[in-house]
Amino acid sequence: MGKVELLILGLMFAATTCCAHAAQAWETPLNVTSGTARVKLGFGQKDNATPGVDGRYEVPSLPGRDLQAFFLIDNGTYWRDIRPANADGSTTWDLTVLAPAATGRITLSWDADSLPAETSVQLVDVESNRTTNMKSQDRYSFDYAPSRKFQIRTRHQGDK
Repeated sequence: MGKVELLILGLMFAATTCCAHAAQAWETPLNVTSGTARVKLGFGQKDNATPGVDGRYEVPSLPGRDLQAFFLIDNGTYWRDIRPANADGSTTWDLTVLAPAATGRITLSWDADSLPAETSVQLVDVESNRTTNMKSQDRYSFDYAPSRKFQIRTRHQGDK
């Protein structure tokens, strides 16, 4: 991992630490791997975030050679995407995985325990129309494809 990537990851987690005071704030790491290639992403919600690029939480992605993964925001690509909940408690992230040189299986993995307790979190593979409950499973794998689109969808389920 290069110095620039380490600096960006450090900034991502520093921003998470300093800004974790917001009500109902949460963030989950998301890893995309294929062989030895790996991309680290982060997504979550904070009350003071915006649906677009607000310059506070988003971290722009850098180009990769073998494997790329990023969230699409306002026609830009980002490794970290923090958003507010919509009025109905839902949020959607658009995720793209590009693997021009990868072969075999590509795996998305996450820390299911870091997802909010009172929120449904679903990973939708747009190509296959498969939906994965991200709270009961911690990974999703698919056969190599040069490009794959996903959505992560949350919906608040009310107080327990």
